[in-house]
Amino acid sequence: MSRIFVSAFCQNKNKITCFLDGFIDELKNFGNDVLFFASDYALMDGLQAHASLIKTIKDFNPQLIILFNNNFYDYDFANNFTCPIAVLEIDSVLFFSNKHLLKRNNRTHLFVQASDSIKNIQDVLSIPSKRIHTVPLFTTIKANQAAPTTTNISFIGNLFGFHVNHNNLEEMYLKGTNNSLMQKILSISGNEIFSLNNADGELITNLLNRHHLSINDIIGYLSGAKRIKTLSAISDLGLNLYGPQEWLKAKYFQDLILCYRGNDIISRDDNQRIYNESKIGLSISHMQAVKGFPLRVMDIMASNACLVSDYHGDFDVYFPGVQIPTYSSPYEARDLCQKLLKDESYRRSIVKQCNQIINEKYRFDNYRKKLEQILDVGLKENKEGSLKIIQRRDFRQKPLFRCNIMGVKIQIKSRPPKKQISRRLSHRRIYHDFQEFFNNTKIYILYILSIIPLIKLLLRRYIFSFRQYKK
Repeated sequence: MSRIFVSAFCQNKNKITCFLDGFIDELKNFGNDVLFFASDYALMDGLQAHASLIKTIKDFNPQLIILFNNNFYDYDFANNFTCPIAVLEIDSVLFFSNKHLLKRNNRTHLFVQASDSIKNIQDVLSIPSKRIHTVPLFTTIKANQAAPTTTNISFIGNLFGFHVNHNNLEEMYLKGTNNSLMQKILSISGNEIFSLNNADGELITNLLNRHHLSINDIIGYLSGAKRIKTLSAISDLGLNLYGPQEWLKAKYFQDLILCYRGNDIISRDDNQRIYNESKIGLSISHMQAVKGFPLRVMDIMASNACLVSDYHGDFDVYFPGVQIPTYSSPYEARDLCQKLLKDESYRRSIVKQCNQIINEKYRFDNYRKKLEQILDVGLKENKEGSLKIIQRRDFRQKPLFRCNIMGVKIQIKSRPPKKQISRRLSHRRIYHDFQEFFNNTKIYILYILSIIPLIKLLLRRYIFSFRQYKK
């Protein structure tokens, strides 16, 4: 094996997440030529790929295609390429893109880590179990005994649910206080996500659509609330909070804002440094992770930090005998952290157990061998590998006209085909994006009135310049 195409969601090619950073780097280190598409869309349902992007992939002529969460445009690789195709689950199947492509082709292999993922995928996609393989992931984080310990507790992660339209949530609260179905949705647990989405799907979808929400919005909102409660309970124990600036939206939790370090930690090197300088590495999972656990669990276990996590059933499957401190409530998380900070020998004994099992079973070489066996490919070459990273903006259409007027950059692009526009944005997303703006007619009128003087000013400048030029 030599040429591998990989596609996954990340903000841009300079902000590749810890696991992806390690994954593509390890592929390159094992002698493979890697073409990595850094998608800036988490969900790409119905989006059409630019022809030049498809041509770039075909010219690369991959011998293996790897899609994380099936994250790519609405393009059927199975009908256009003959090489093996692997979809790697790092989030729930609910967050897969273009699920219809997985339903209709029988060549794609799905790789999952969580022991309950096979059933969930079959429920959602109706894919036979022979195409779904349970293979535990890995970490490329390494402990550094020489690193100084500067932090008691570190948490690296996002604030889920910040993108949800809170006006729509408030409307649903006010109009559905006595609605038993709404109460069921807002009190949903991780174990109920898939059964709720299927059994009561029509009723739930209708209720949420009336308020321009989705089940994924609710899951994200509740997951964010879970993180805020847990972090707030330990904020006075020396917590350092890292992640995007959306954490500042938790404005009613001043204790968390004081713990926020203002750094959007993304890369593997940053994660490794922070965990190695911390006594405790905290994990607070998304609600979708019931038996399965987030990627940061193995990262923390491989470092100098002691893992403290909410409980997941797969801990007993993948880490038998390892005494991972787990909690079921914010108060238990606080008690565990206090105990570990006071008892250094106990903390170090857990770190030693975690380091040992990670080094024995959950490194890239272990993962590579299992992929090779299932896909019947080779992922190790006796040569120097290469890595090329591409992104959507590399394939944007060049503007037909570009100018700069009074420091304002203006560019005009040719209009894409109507078919592409209709598939690119759903009616619900358009309504959701512009709802708040158009609901307030005063803002709309002020906007029109404010732009008229600007147009007059530009016209005066143009006429003045034209007259001067004619002289």
